[in-house]
Amino acid sequence: MISATHRDLAAAIREGTFREDLYYRLRRGRLRVPPLRRRREDIPLLVEHFRRRFNETEGLSVTGVTPEALARLEDHHWPGNVRELEVVLEEAMIYQRGGWVRREDLDLDGDLAQGEVPTGVTAPDRATSAARAIDDRYSVALRRQAALRIAGERGSVTRRDLVREFGISGEQARADLIALARRGDLRRVGRGRITRYVLP
Repeated sequence: MISATHRDLAAAIREGTFREDLYYRLRRGRLRVPPLRRRREDIPLLVEHFRRRFNETEGLSVTGVTPEALARLEDHHWPGNVRELEVVLEEAMIYQRGGWVRREDLDLDGDLAQGEVPTGVTAPDRATSAARAIDDRYSVALRRQAALRIAGERGSVTRRDLVREFGISGEQARADLIALARRGDLRRVGRGRITRYVLP
């Protein structure tokens, strides 16, 4: 059995929130994995691994990451560790142009990227908050990728398409489509109820 946690189990046992007997059953051989910010030499290897994987699974053809983008990734604090790197890179690969992920394709300017998590909460709560923020970013990236796919397959995409596919609100779908239009990935056609978005 392999188990993993971000919690301090010794403290949890003292607080009575984790069973001591279970702790000793699980503790056969501990492997402590340092956070990504303490092993930055792994970042180029992980970036290449994810690049190849996303090219295959998402049907992309990204050649690589520019040296400036890689330097930016190596300088980032990575509060979400490898999972955050995975999400950031996938999003950048979806939105890149010209076959290379550039520094400007990297979205590292949000609250999570700045290390801003709620104060006055425990370490596990902070980790959970960070994980949820990463999940949210991942969901946005998937929705926007789906919007581009639908536009390519059907000729256009509407708010209703995203609402139907993801069960989100019309306002959220509208925000996703507007964001893609602002980036130049989609072009708005029509107004009001007949608004649709097409590939440029």
